Amino acid sequence: MKRRIAIPLAIVASLALLLSLAGCGNDHQVIPQGKSCLSCHSEDKETYDITEAPESAIETGTTLTVQTNADSIVVCTPIFTSEDGSTYTPVQYSTSTVTDGEVTLELDEGMWAIAIDKGDSSTSKLVNVVPGADPATIDL
Repeated sequence: MKRRIAIPLAIVASLALLLSLAGCGNDHQVIPQGKSCLSCHSEDKETYDITEAPESAIETGTTLTVQTNADSIVVCTPIFTSEDGSTYTPVQYSTSTVTDGEVTLELDEGMWAIAIDKGDSSTSKLVNVVPGADPATIDL
């Protein structure tokens, strides 16, 4: 009887280890600016320079409106941990206070991750800021 339990537990433990080494998902905690991320991977975690906006990125002009129930949102620079840009680590750039469920941001051209910091995790969306594009609104 013990052998039947031990084998499935060993398999579960092995799978958990493999998944933890596979990379961080998009619920990764927000990393403070100037700090490194060692909570789920080593310093030698491979990163990618993404030149084209990933499919998941929302295109916006320099003005972005965020609607949320959170008290604040974090504007982050994404460090991509997959070649296709589907996973990234959000690194804090600035924080904005939400008033009446909404905040309007003025962003520089480029790729940004807009996040709600939950301590050990976050919820975020990628936005690709293209000057001249229509302003966008996202829900977080």
